[in-house]
Amino acid sequence: YRTVILVVGDTSLATIGLCVNRPAAVECDCGCCPPLFLGGPSMLEERFFCLHDNRKVARKKDKILNGVFLSKPETMDKLAELPEQERGQHRMITGYCEWEPGELQDEIKKGWWLVAEPDHDLLLERDPTKLWKSLVPFHYTINFSEN
Repeated sequence: YRTVILVVGDTSLATIGLCVNRPAAVECDCGCCPPLFLGGPSMLEERFFCLHDNRKVARKKDKILNGVFLSKPETMDKLAELPEQERGQHRMITGYCEWEPGELQDEIKKGWWLVAEPDHDLLLERDPTKLWKSLVPFHYTINFSEN
């Protein structure tokens, strides 16, 4: 796989991202979700995240971009209670990626990453194993100022 990272947080302490296209070798057991995804090598006490597009089960603070939410794992239980046609698109993710302040920006400057705007249709509605190839035509170059 070529890795697709969704940056979900950028503060003075760290940049946090989730790999959204790497299925794990195991599946969650709730009966309503696609395979578990490996979000990255770092772990928190909260070991799982639910990336989804269901406004009914999302809290306002879960919104990470238009129509996409990052929620606690209990959201999967709420989605399982809904009829299948009302669940929307969703993925369970474990782990995350973390960079020290300025580290990701330095890697982008060096050309180690392609950058594209996040898009609901690409993040949740397409085959995740083809996500990287789908995003490449939409990447752009970031010009960092020297200041």
